[in-house]
Amino acid sequence: MPATFLTADPHFGHEGVCRFLRKDGTKLRPWDSAEEMDEAMVKLWNETVGKRDKVYMLGDIVINRKALSTLGRLNGDKVLIRGNHDIFKLEDYTKYFRDIRATHIMRGLILTHIPIHHDSLARFGCNVHGHLHEKRVMLDDEIDNRYICVSVEHTDFKPISLEDLRDRIVAQGGELEMRGVSSWDDMQPKQVEKYFSTTVHFPNGSSTKVTTVAYSIADAEKFIRSRYDSSATIGELQLEAN
Repeated sequence: MPATFLTADPHFGHEGVCRFLRKDGTKLRPWDSAEEMDEAMVKLWNETVGKRDKVYMLGDIVINRKALSTLGRLNGDKVLIRGNHDIFKLEDYTKYFRDIRATHIMRGLILTHIPIHHDSLARFGCNVHGHLHEKRVMLDDEIDNRYICVSVEHTDFKPISLEDLRDRIVAQGGELEMRGVSSWDDMQPKQVEKYFSTTVHFPNGSSTKVTTVAYSIADAEKFIRSRYDSSATIGELQLEAN
């Protein structure tokens, strides 16, 4: 059965990243040139990912346009979550990726390139992201367990399996499912949408029949009122057969 992997920020073709330093002064990456780095990471990738496996690449994939062809050497069915450095034309990427997205929701996980604002986490268990390279999202000088970074600096410069990622999230005290619900099934609608109709009357004596879909009469009335001026009068809503 095909496995699922995630990765971010390989920066293929980027000479500069080979000169970046960590806070302690050590090299961010162990290679001295982009060519050496690219070859090593392609080898690590293909030793980890099978041809039929799925890989979510969370942005900043290729920095130098000349390195775009490197993507064709990587195993797997690839989906790109675009990052701030993925600046080439869409057609430059489509030959290498099955789909290209801004974000992706995987049960309780939300996948992005740049970490999303904590107010936007809502009920997501964890934001899986890249962008920060060796750094992490912090809260009061501790790792914020609502976020996990899959930049290659955190995953031995190769994609990490979804199973291993989930283990890391749990180990840091994070959540895998949507917050406030006990299971994915709890996120599904418990009601059935129904058709409601009514007649809206206007001050000039004209009227129009309106039909809408909602879970309840209250929801239907709220929606209809939002569409018309307060001078309009809404008649009694009737439930129609689906």
